[in-house]
Amino acid sequence: NEYAYTHLAVSPDGTKIYFSAYIDHSRPFFVMNSDGTNQIQLYDNIDLKGFISFSSDGSKIVYNDYYYLYIMNTDGSGITQIETSSYHPQFPTISHDGKKFLYSGSSIIDSIYIIDTNGANETMIHEGFGPAFSPNNNKIAFSGYYFYETYDYWE
Repeated sequence: NEYAYTHLAVSPDGTKIYFSAYIDHSRPFFVMNSDGTNQIQLYDNIDLKGFISFSSDGSKIVYNDYYYLYIMNTDGSGITQIETSSYHPQFPTISHDGKKFLYSGSSIIDSIYIIDTNGANETMIHEGFGPAFSPNNNKIAFSGYYFYETYDYWE
C-alpha cells in the first residue's frame, strides 16, 4: 500500500516487521511477516516518536511517544504505559534480563535514565542519548554530542 511507513523494526528472530504508518492523519501500528504477507493492524493510533526495541527473548516491545514509555507483548496485548520524570523519553531499550529500561530523556540537556520496567526506581545516570545494554547487562553504551563512552551499570 502507499502509506508513509515509519519506525520500522524487525523482530529478534527475523520473522516479523513492526511499523507505524501515516494514513489520513492517523498513525496505526502494524505487524507483518518479514516477507510482507499477513499484515495485521495492532492499534488504530499510536503516536510513535522514537524507536521500537525488543526484549531479548522477542516476547515484548518497548517504544515511546512524546510523554511516555510503553511496553507490550508482540501480539499487541498487555500494553502498559510507563510514566517518566523526563520530557520526551526516547530511544528506549530493555535489559536482557527484562527488568530495566534505558532511555534518553530531555529536560534542559539530553540525559540517559534507567528505570525498572514497572516504572519504579528511575535514575538519571549520565548526559547523552541512544543508550544500549551490553549483553551481560553490566555496561551501558551511549552517544553524546562530542563523546563516545561506556558507563558502568550498577544494581
